Amino acid sequence: MGLADEVIGLQGAVMRLSPSVMRLRRRSPAAALSFFGLQPAVPGGRTRYRTFLKKIDKKDAFGTNPFYTVCVYPGRTQQRALQKSVSTLIRGLGEVSMKQGLFTAAAFIAGMLVMFVLQQVVFAAEEQPEVELPVLMYHDFQPGKADSITVPPDVFEEQLAALNEAGYTSITLEEIHAYRAEGAALPEKPVLITFDDGYRSNYEYAYPALQEAGMHAVIFAIAERRESGADNHFTWEEAREMEAEGTVSIQHHTYDMHYLHEGETGAEEASLISRTPEETELEYEMRVRADLAKAKELMEMELDTPVTAFSFPFGKYNEFSVDISREMGMPLLFTIHPVMNEQEHLEAGMLHRFNVPGDMNGDELIAMLENERP
Repeated sequence: MGLADEVIGLQGAVMRLSPSVMRLRRRSPAAALSFFGLQPAVPGGRTRYRTFLKKIDKKDAFGTNPFYTVCVYPGRTQQRALQKSVSTLIRGLGEVSMKQGLFTAAAFIAGMLVMFVLQQVVFAAEEQPEVELPVLMYHDFQPGKADSITVPPDVFEEQLAALNEAGYTSITLEEIHAYRAEGAALPEKPVLITFDDGYRSNYEYAYPALQEAGMHAVIFAIAERRESGADNHFTWEEAREMEAEGTVSIQHHTYDMHYLHEGETGAEEASLISRTPEETELEYEMRVRADLAKAKELMEMELDTPVTAFSFPFGKYNEFSVDISREMGMPLLFTIHPVMNEQEHLEAGMLHRFNVPGDMNGDELIAMLENERP
């Protein structure tokens, strides 16, 4: 098959892709070209390939740097077909040009071809609106008590009703995973509801309210509180009940590192992200690793479900806590910054949350969320 036939076949493959399963994602030029199979297209040229990628990743490479934000994710079957077509085309160009000693020209042409292909599918991305995902954070629920972390049950019910009335749809972690992995569509106005710590009131008050409203939530539970039978925390049995029913997902909030201690500077700091004056860096890392691994193993054993999300105690994190969480199979990480999550946040797996205080009524909650929209 000649190059002209390859181009025609490639154009046809692109046009047949369903717009509903395609979306553009922000990726570096290197990641975009790697996705389309440029690396194996140049036999024996791995070192020069890497050099080329470093060049095109520079901000001003090729003038306007046309490779930025050009990675498309179709459905898996179509994705493989498109990758194969592009790889074959680029490989042919690479082999011909390598014989003439023109690797750089071949790579440049290959990149232009990738850009040409992607220009054909920009219309599909334009049909999908920008992602705006607010994540709400709650802690405790107590009748007649309202403060920064305690919400009266009747106020919580009012807030859920206001979300429903305003057109918000509560989503699950599974929907976020599907969005990240496959480009699955989210509702027009999604919202993710989360609780931290695992108080008994989550089971007594919030769980029935969620069921009544037809909404979902994620509870980031401190595993040790279930092991020790703390009076103000729900039990493993109650956790299994909520998980099995489907309204609630129980996720990771450390085994027992939800406390402040004296950091190496002498100030009080979150134990997850700071070592004590007596700890070495290695001892600190071993402590964190052991705690997170223990909680994940215990939770998955007790609940018989994957633990794929982690909420940083006090919203504090550092590079090591991020890296070790992901290494352990938790790609979704949650902080406490009051920011509307957009596509870049979901792709990075670092999601920010709005704390919802007990003195905020339903109308005020909706106003806060709407004010944060671009």
